[in-house]
Amino acid sequence: MILKTMVIAVALFFNFNAIAMAADQCEFIRSAVADLPETGGVVNIPEGVYDCTNMIVLKKSNVVVRGAGRDQTILRLANQSHSPVLVIGDDNIIKNSTGDYVTATRVTNVEVSDLTVDGNVENQDVNRECGYGPCDGDVTNIRNNAITIRGASYVTLARITAHDSISGGLVSEKYCDHLHVTDFSSYGNHFDGFAGYQTSDSLFENVNLSRNRGAGISIDIDFNNNHFLNGVLESNGDVGIFARDTNDVVFEKLLITKSGNHGAFLAASEHENTCANRNEFRSVIIEGSRGNGIHISSPCAGNKVTGNSIFRNNSNGCYFVNYQTKMSVESSVVCEN
Repeated sequence: MILKTMVIAVALFFNFNAIAMAADQCEFIRSAVADLPETGGVVNIPEGVYDCTNMIVLKKSNVVVRGAGRDQTILRLANQSHSPVLVIGDDNIIKNSTGDYVTATRVTNVEVSDLTVDGNVENQDVNRECGYGPCDGDVTNIRNNAITIRGASYVTLARITAHDSISGGLVSEKYCDHLHVTDFSSYGNHFDGFAGYQTSDSLFENVNLSRNRGAGISIDIDFNNNHFLNGVLESNGDVGIFARDTNDVVFEKLLITKSGNHGAFLAASEHENTCANRNEFRSVIIEGSRGNGIHISSPCAGNKVTGNSIFRNNSNGCYFVNYQTKMSVESSVVCEN
């Protein structure tokens, strides 16, 4: 009886380790990128579903990674892996001469297209957003996003879906500029569809950021001079747009509908000079929010609504603006609440 129990225990042990130590099906992608010359090159990922037990890091410049189509090439986080899936930029962080945390090397001219990144949230522990390390106060850690762009310039994402991660669908951070994200969908993520920090001079067009537990768009910490053009933010659990420490951003021709709270929420943190200032909502439709269409909770200045914008059926009305500031609204804007 004792021998039988030992045999069962050993069998279970080896079965568990066979699962835990299963070959990473994404290793061929890392190897193909590593084998590219320093001048860069192209990596084509064939049709298939590939389980990744660890992140794929693209930290060479002048690299193109192409799938066979967003429904044909799927990079999926393996069960209980608690890792980011795709990182564009250096995964190592250093402190520069001015005391800012930046990536150890800077990446430029990278293109990723025609694939899906699946965070497989149902088979992860959502309490391990930063793997086995802490998130709060640790600026060196990468949260377990489907896709992270960090310390990079001139990056293009095209025809990509990111979904069901235990953090965000797509996150830009650590000083990015001149990103072009087009024909991009992000849904079912435990936090936000897109979150942006320390990012400038970038275009996000034809995006669908819907059915995320947090916000459709969450932007903070020097997210300045960017443009969202054409898109749908539907049925996000919190707000459609969260904006703080964000200046000169244009939200144009977006449909923001059925948000769990406000359609757009603009605020400041407890630190000075962190308001969301001079942002423009241009020809947007904000409808069906459970709060206001736009809610400005702090005395943020220079925000405006322009063009053929429409606000309708928002539970708490079209706008709430902090009494210490103003938001300009053009006469062409329709408020049906």
